[in-house]
Amino acid sequence: MFYFMSSGFIVASAQILNPAMMADIGISATVLGLGFTIFVWCSGLPAPLVGILIDKIGTRWSIAIGGLIMTVGAICMTTIVHSAVGYIIFFGIFMALGNIMAGQVSIQSTIGFWFQKRRGKAMSIAMGIGGLGSFVAPLAVSNLIKDGSWQNGWILLAVFGIVIAILSILFVRTHPEEKGLEVDGGETTIETKAQKVSKAFKNSEKLTAKQILHMPSFWLLAMLGSGGFSAFALQSSMGVLNFKTLGFDPAFIASVAAIYGIIALIFKTVSGFIADYIDGRQLMIAGLVIAIIGEVCAAFASSEIMVWAFYICNGIAFGITATCLPTTVANYFGLYSFGKSLGTTMAIGSILSGLVSLAVGAVYDATGACAPGILGVSALLVICIIAGLLCRPKIIAAVKGEGE
Repeated sequence: MFYFMSSGFIVASAQILNPAMMADIGISATVLGLGFTIFVWCSGLPAPLVGILIDKIGTRWSIAIGGLIMTVGAICMTTIVHSAVGYIIFFGIFMALGNIMAGQVSIQSTIGFWFQKRRGKAMSIAMGIGGLGSFVAPLAVSNLIKDGSWQNGWILLAVFGIVIAILSILFVRTHPEEKGLEVDGGETTIETKAQKVSKAFKNSEKLTAKQILHMPSFWLLAMLGSGGFSAFALQSSMGVLNFKTLGFDPAFIASVAAIYGIIALIFKTVSGFIADYIDGRQLMIAGLVIAIIGEVCAAFASSEIMVWAFYICNGIAFGITATCLPTTVANYFGLYSFGKSLGTTMAIGSILSGLVSLAVGAVYDATGACAPGILGVSALLVICIIAGLLCRPKIIAAVKGEGE
């Protein structure tokens, strides 16, 4: 539910709200893209710090603080933002910090702490519920602002932030021990036949953050995850603008963007279940191959089918990454430093994917089209796939053995 109201809803809403605000607050496509770039960076770069914060105060309070930051950002977006500077500060920074603290890192860390044997399934359910936001938000926000009052969309997000803060304080607990429970898959759990046949590598060693950061496999996995985030950044920041420029009806684009949310939801759910038995890294590689097909369709879109293909392919890629990246980080590098290792992968992904929005926006302002920038993103995804192919579980096990 928290993921639905924060990470699942914020960006999906912004892809509709921000273009609608462009004329009223006087920003260009480059600034529009820059806002998304700052948002992505501020959703990732502080992630290691959020991981440290979680270790100190727990996810209960980090989620609550994130909800309040989200509320402040949304209120400011609808009241005092009348320039590029305000847009960048309150959307790019405040909404991003609310996003990462109330959603992403806090929610994924909590799941990692509570689940081991069924970690992939648990992650997929949480990400799936959150993914409903990507479906609901475009439709809900489009109806809220159909009379031109884009401020209504930000008011909804402000309310969500307050609800998140209250419910987190009342109900969230970071570790199962706080409720007198044991982690799923703990020492007393009987190993099932399904576990024995699992091909997913699961590291139970207590690797420190320093050990993990010295492993090339960690950086390769982070690069692979960056590909899924880059596809998401492209779709969220420039998808609507690209297809409007190509002459497609805005109402049609909004409806297809909502389908993107359903596709992402399905693959967030399905991929997590599969990741308990098949290496999530392999699933992410397959997702990026599909995403490349979508980007090419977007760059040369001449029919509604190609618009559908873009959103469907990107939904598949991001759905897989959203669930499989945190699951694979936990599987490969263990839970001892999970908050910090997950936060670091988020930071790396944000740096790379954040540049996507800025670069494609700049290309649009220079050429009047998004297509060259979109094709550049396709080339980036190829590099991410290569990084994923070079990252192998057996390499991690070998490096771990050398350090013992």
